[in-house]
Amino acid sequence: MKKTKEGVILSVSNRLFLQDGYQVTTMRKIAQEAGVSLGLATYFFKSKQHIAVRILRTYLSDLRSRVGAEVDIVQEPLLHSATMVRICNVFFMSPDYKAFFLDCLRYDIYMESMQQMGTSSYESIMSKYHITENPDLILLSDNYIPPSIERVLILEKEKGNFSGIRFEEIPEIVFSASVARYNDREEIRGEIQKAITQSRVIVPKILSEMPEPEEYRGRLFPI
Repeated sequence: MKKTKEGVILSVSNRLFLQDGYQVTTMRKIAQEAGVSLGLATYFFKSKQHIAVRILRTYLSDLRSRVGAEVDIVQEPLLHSATMVRICNVFFMSPDYKAFFLDCLRYDIYMESMQQMGTSSYESIMSKYHITENPDLILLSDNYIPPSIERVLILEKEKGNFSGIRFEEIPEIVFSASVARYNDREEIRGEIQKAITQSRVIVPKILSEMPEPEEYRGRLFPI
């Protein structure tokens, strides 16, 4: 029963966020559409931001699984990271998700969701290239720097700034910034550029194999 009600709330919230917008969707509206009391809705989720983080994390986890099926994170951690950055950007900036994603950037929902995803990408890079680093720097490089740069670039471009940077360039800028400290290591520098190039091929392939949006969302958020 608990999982069923929780699932209904998530499914309804996802639909309302995409359909009506995050800002105008209230917890009361979510509860009403889900057929539960406001008290029960807030029992499962303290606020609509908590719901949005859970929803975004569900999308991120699925995208990471799809990337993982194409790129071995242990053998090719840089390519995995570059592909993950690109697919998230392309997916969330598509017409079906863009408005919701922009609100997730504005209200730090994206940042919080990324923080909850862990640091496996960066840890795999360090393991592959035998790098020892402060755990806090790992967290900064994996979960803070990429979404922070992405947030600034996308939101500022929406305002008309950074006209010299194309939206298509944002993924490689974000990825390059996250691994910039290793550009002085020859064995990594070449792999970074190779990963950027290969990710441009891999991401369209993954996206082309995904179900149609309505079917896809139904699988992620079944009632």
